[in-house]
Amino acid sequence: MWLRVDDGFCEHPKVITLSDPAFRLHLAAMSYAAAQLTDGRVPTSMLRRLTTTRAVEKLTRELESAHIWHATRARCAHETCDAHRAEPADNEIVIHDFLAYNPSRERVLANRRNGRKRQARSRARHAGTDAGTDAGTDAGTDAGTDAVSTRDPSRPVPSRRISLSSRALQVVERLVAEREFNAVKEIRSRAAWRRTVTQDLTERHGTLIESIVGADPAADVEKLHRIVEDQIDERARIHNKADAPSRCASCGGSGYSGDSYQDEKGSWWTPRCHECGGKG
Repeated sequence: MWLRVDDGFCEHPKVITLSDPAFRLHLAAMSYAAAQLTDGRVPTSMLRRLTTTRAVEKLTRELESAHIWHATRARCAHETCDAHRAEPADNEIVIHDFLAYNPSRERVLANRRNGRKRQARSRARHAGTDAGTDAGTDAGTDAGTDAVSTRDPSRPVPSRRISLSSRALQVVERLVAEREFNAVKEIRSRAAWRRTVTQDLTERHGTLIESIVGADPAADVEKLHRIVEDQIDERARIHNKADAPSRCASCGGSGYSGDSYQDEKGSWWTPRCHECGGKG
């Protein structure tokens, strides 16, 4: 797992006033929450293991006074804070707005399940393709004939050039970052991978993103990102039900995985299917 920290974290007005021990404890607590998928909740017993100082209670009060932690039994008004769902228990603290920058436990586990399913479908597809290729080659050799396709070659479909506003581009960057964060396979060239995913999201959902950004000019990028992600998921569900012939021939899906994958021969491929990562 990875911990997401905003690049302006160290200069944030709340953080810049912290003492050095409090800053280090806060960073260690965030790392623990990300690794253990606790949605920003950290047991007080663990806090003593995350710092070398014995003044854990003093540091906890300092972080709570700075509105960085929730340590008392009170709900938070921010929906991106897990303390909004349930107030902190007596033996834990909640990191404020942890879920505004990091995926929830539910989403991480769902992405892992989907990743395993995509991998299984991809392996099954490759196994079937290799078997069919070997059988076809042997049959052609025995018969002494070569199979020649009579179909006309397909023409490439030109990509649509869509120009997005700066706020829409920020939303696309968050979408790309989340897909990179949840990738289940190694990405060999991250720069090329980001360009491919950015272009795909822009071409497929650019109009939708611009309409959502324009409908709520005062919304922050994180809120817009969540709305767009939900709309993309809804589009995929509708597409799966109403447009079955256009689905992937291998997996029947229409989402975007963005995972480069390695076949049994050790070759790396860039996915074309937006669900299973295959080239079918």
